[in-house]
Parts: sequence; C-alpha cells; structure tokens
Amino acid sequence: MTKVRPPLSIEDALRGLIKTIGVDRARKATGRSKSYLEQLTNPDLRYRLTVDDAIKLDLEHASVSNGVMPILESYGVLVEAKRAERCEDAAELMRRIVDSVKEGGEAHAALIAASMPGASKTEKDKAIREWAEACTALDRCGPLIRNLFGGTAEPP
Repeated sequence: MTKVRPPLSIEDALRGLIKTIGVDRARKATGRSKSYLEQLTNPDLRYRLTVDDAIKLDLEHASVSNGVMPILESYGVLVEAKRAERCEDAAELMRRIVDSVKEGGEAHAALIAASMPGASKTEKDKAIREWAEACTALDRCGPLIRNLFGGTAEPP
C-alpha cells in the first residue's frame, strides 16, 4: 500500500524527485544510502531531509527537468502559507485590540462615574458590567498574542 503524504510537503516533493531522477542518482548526489533516502520520504519517521541534501537533490533534479526544483518549490509554498496565517492572525489581533481599547475606555469612564460621590446603583451596576466586558475583550487577545509573539507563559 502506498503511504499517503501531505500534498506540497517536503516528503512528497522528495518522493517525486527520487521517482524522477531515480534512487541511484539521488544516492550518488548525496552520498546517502537508498534506505535512508526512502526513509526521508516517510513523514511518520523521525528522519528529516538536511538542507545540504535538499540543495544537492534539487540541483540534480534541475539538471534533468528544465530547472525545476521541487523541494525548493514546496519549501516556498510552506513558508508562504505560514506567512499568510500570521498575517490573518495579525489582522484579527488588531480587530480584537480595537475592541479591547473601546471596551476599556467605556469601562474606565463608567468606573470613574461610579466612583464619584453620590453615584447611583445604576451607575455602579454599569461600571461592573463595563469592567467585565473590558476584561473579556482583553482576554480574547491572549491566544493571538501568544501565537504571534511566540509566548508560552501563562498569565499570572
């Protein structure tokens, strides 16, 4: 049974490259064994293609395929996909920050009004409600901040 590899993965690109140039040519280009090269195409194993071997293999493939470098192309697509994810996350974070600032401003105004001498129960209830909404809006920023900034620390 053929192992399913994610499309546009490095393993899939390598499998196609080896199929095109042949395992003997890939082995000669890298100095690696046939079994090792085959293991590199299996995404379930711990083996990963080195950059040096990727360059050698792509250049070997390019020499027989009109300049096509499948590993480099797959790598580029993977990087662009991650960049797009980060851009979407950054835009969403900005939307959440805008909401957080708006809710925070409303909460501060309500808290000041509720702290004034003679503030009514309605004003105090509104301050609590606005404070809770501001906290919720700020909390919604947390997961995206951790994702974009690479933080793993939990808030205090």
